[in-house]
Amino acid sequence: MSTLRSIVINQEKTDDIYEIYLLEPTRYILNNYSQLFASWGKSPHSLIIVLLYSTIPLNNNCARVRREKNRLKENFLRLGKTIQLTLQKKQYLIEIIDPQDGKPLNSTSDQIFLDSVAVVHKSLMMHYISFGKCKLLHHPFQKTSIYPGLMITNAKTERIRDLITAKIVSDSK
Repeated sequence: MSTLRSIVINQEKTDDIYEIYLLEPTRYILNNYSQLFASWGKSPHSLIIVLLYSTIPLNNNCARVRREKNRLKENFLRLGKTIQLTLQKKQYLIEIIDPQDGKPLNSTSDQIFLDSVAVVHKSLMMHYISFGKCKLLHHPFQKTSIYPGLMITNAKTERIRDLITAKIVSDSK
């Protein structure tokens, strides 16, 4: 099992802060990857968890929180595309998981989906709270001002750490 380390990024251009964790996929992902990513033909080796810092607590269902969640989702998808292009240049498969419905963006999977909060809870041992029909992560410092995103790749964690860090840091300057 790999040692848990995060990459904390503070993007100077946008003042966005997020944490990135590179881990082994959960047992659920390993057992179901062929249904999630039917076109892959290879098993995933790494789970990329992105925790985006929100400017407000997300434990409300008001218009302001919905706008913030949409902003965070767009930031995650932009970051995901950057990471995806970086890894694809090295011939790795990578899939971005839609944070709202848990489905892969590029693969067709109507059978199963990934619950981002459950994956983060299981992988990082981070608590969550129930809020209506939703679950919210309870970050040790950010409390409920956190928005999770997931990516899965067949690249090994030690190989992609430097690639991701170099690309994100260069893009944030």
